[in-house]
Amino acid sequence: MKESNDFFLMTTHELRTSLTAMKWAFKMLADGDFGPINEQQHDIIERASQTNERMIALISDAITVVKNNSDDAVYVFSPINIGRLITQAVHDFTGTAKQKNIPIVFHDHIPPLMVSGDEKRLRIAIDNLVENAIKYGSNDSPVTITIESQDDTTVILSVENRGIGIPDADHARIFEKFFRASNTGEQTGTGLGLYTTKQVIERHKGTITFSGKEGVGTRFDITLPCAPHLE
Repeated sequence: MKESNDFFLMTTHELRTSLTAMKWAFKMLADGDFGPINEQQHDIIERASQTNERMIALISDAITVVKNNSDDAVYVFSPINIGRLITQAVHDFTGTAKQKNIPIVFHDHIPPLMVSGDEKRLRIAIDNLVENAIKYGSNDSPVTITIESQDDTTVILSVENRGIGIPDADHARIFEKFFRASNTGEQTGTGLGLYTTKQVIERHKGTITFSGKEGVGTRFDITLPCAPHLE
């Protein structure tokens, strides 16, 4: 199993590297860096670029799933300031949010709330929730992120948006691998983000739940043990 995983990761890494190089080539062509192009040529380049982006996203998610769920996946735990990870995610997604005029509201907790976790994998989980909140949020509506301590044993992280929400009929399957809600429309996705997030949180002895209504919005709540209390 380890040998097959290693081959998969090596191959997909090479594919992602090549697709990323193509991404910038498409951008340069669309921007006219090699000379003027007409509207029809621009549209064709844009469609090719969007397909390329979907392939990059699919490969990246597949790599993440294999890394997080293989038998030899090693989680390295250390004390982590969860607010700092959220601040980094907010910074990275600010540009994406601005395209939809979505403000990201987050006020870090003072004093810092510490959890014991694998920093890289927790960042993947947080990124997935923030990215989804923006992607499926309504233009001009905020994404709100909060963290709080519960009985000095648990940290609760919440990410909430106003947007398309999740249909009631899809609630039971929302964390399944490759499943996408029936109202996502033309939004691109692989159905691996929430699945991966759940796997990461459960490996940290935490939980993830959600609430909301279709057409109103969604709130995801993550609980994580505080650093001194995780065995």
